Amino acid sequence: MSVRRLFPIAMVFVLAVVSAVFAVPAHADDADYAIEIHKFESPHGLSFAANGLPQDTNGLTPVAGATFKATVVSGFDPLTNEGQRAIAQLSVDEALESIKGKSPQATVKTNSFGDGSLSPLSAGLYLVQETDIQPGFVGSAPFLVALPLTNPATQNSSLSTVHVYPKDALAGITLDVRDDHVVKRGDTIFWTSHSSIPMLADIDGYQIVHTIAPQLRPNGKVTVGFDCSDCPALEQDVDYTVVFDDQSNSYTINFLDKGLRKLEGVVEKHPTAQVEVELSTEVLRAGIHENTVELYPSKEAIKNRRGVADTAETKGGPLTIVVHEVDNPAERIADTGVRLFLSEQDARAGINPVEIDGVSEWFTGPDGRVVIDGLRFSGFANGLDIPENSEKFRRYWVVPTKIPDGWFLVNDRPQFGHVYSTDEPEEVVYLVQRAPDKIEEGLIDKIIVGIIPFIPFLGFAGGSSGGSSDSSGSNGSSDSSEASQPSQDGQSTEGVAAQQPGTSGKQSLAETGVQITGIVLLGLVLIGIGFVLVTRRKVQDNQ
Repeated sequence: MSVRRLFPIAMVFVLAVVSAVFAVPAHADDADYAIEIHKFESPHGLSFAANGLPQDTNGLTPVAGATFKATVVSGFDPLTNEGQRAIAQLSVDEALESIKGKSPQATVKTNSFGDGSLSPLSAGLYLVQETDIQPGFVGSAPFLVALPLTNPATQNSSLSTVHVYPKDALAGITLDVRDDHVVKRGDTIFWTSHSSIPMLADIDGYQIVHTIAPQLRPNGKVTVGFDCSDCPALEQDVDYTVVFDDQSNSYTINFLDKGLRKLEGVVEKHPTAQVEVELSTEVLRAGIHENTVELYPSKEAIKNRRGVADTAETKGGPLTIVVHEVDNPAERIADTGVRLFLSEQDARAGINPVEIDGVSEWFTGPDGRVVIDGLRFSGFANGLDIPENSEKFRRYWVVPTKIPDGWFLVNDRPQFGHVYSTDEPEEVVYLVQRAPDKIEEGLIDKIIVGIIPFIPFLGFAGGSSGGSSDSSGSNGSSDSSEASQPSQDGQSTEGVAAQQPGTSGKQSLAETGVQITGIVLLGLVLIGIGFVLVTRRKVQDNQ
């Protein structure tokens, strides 16, 4: 069954008039009447024709929150044949014009079952309008209902309660982002919207609006088409127009009459067909950037800006590299060069470095750190969180390229970091140590030069003391005779010696002190050399 047969202009009164021509119901003018609304999404096919009687709605999806109002159209009496003939000649547009400025006789909002009652009403002709259309739906067209309505089952009685089944054509839209290939600021991101086509024989309007995040810049052509292989192509400025607004950073795709007719033909043949709109953007700055797409599937939705929307986002942030002295984080090292790679293999080989805005090598500042900004989040791609074992997960490998003079890296192997935040970047830390030549420079020479004056005392000072003793012993007779000789002042040398007791002991203690000093200095030399050797060993182990 074609869509054009399924969705004629909903005018319930036509059914009523056809029956009423043959029988005029006998109802009092002051009787209570009601119009029972049963609101559902438009199915792909209808199993019943609305005739004022209750229908089986199993399998249909109710629409809650839809608001309807019933306004009497003056000058028409459905209780007379003349009135019924006049009603048959009245158009909905003429009825809309005649009720301008009038207040409705009843208003209702559908419940969770899609039901609502417009009551109590008196006999007459009513224009029923849907006034609060839920986003994502194309509201039902206004329709006329005559009360009372001839009962189609008996033809000789009338219905004081008329059941109507206005359908809302559902139209939705989704937005997808493709950025798993993106590495950095400046790369191109692709955005694609998929919007459904309302199941209507007469589509009077269709508009799609893509709003781009402020830190993204459009960098390609907008393409529009259907997602079915045997559907007709859509041509810009023939089937639709594309207008870009600099102020809102948005594209508006508006379907023209020829394009609307193509929509009707496609949805009739392919009820699940969708309209695809694809565009691309360039990332200007790191951050969380959200694009929005909106669908306005009817003229009423376009006029009242009552659409349905979806969003998608791309995320980028910074990675920080810090260089400081080992065991001394406060000693930051400036002017250390680093490069960034996307794999350990590239990092070790030094090929295919990441380049941002023409820069592929970065240097630490006075604080010993460098921030590389504008990198795609490691664990977020194509609008989804991704695990670390996914091939789309992004690690950034850091390799030092230059170390300032006087320092060496404790570990120069490539290290990786992640990007998870826009304002709390992860740090990749490299440790450095003062170079060995700086530690050894002149240290041993200075120690040796300082110890040279004391070398004679390390061994020969003790020997000289012993020699003097032996010499005194061998020449004792000479010394003795000399000692017996009186001095010029009449005193013998023995007397002088007697006046200076312990002179020989003092000399021995001095010599011993010198020896001890020499030994201490020698120990210092050995300690210094040992320190140098240990330092060298640590450097070799760390390398």
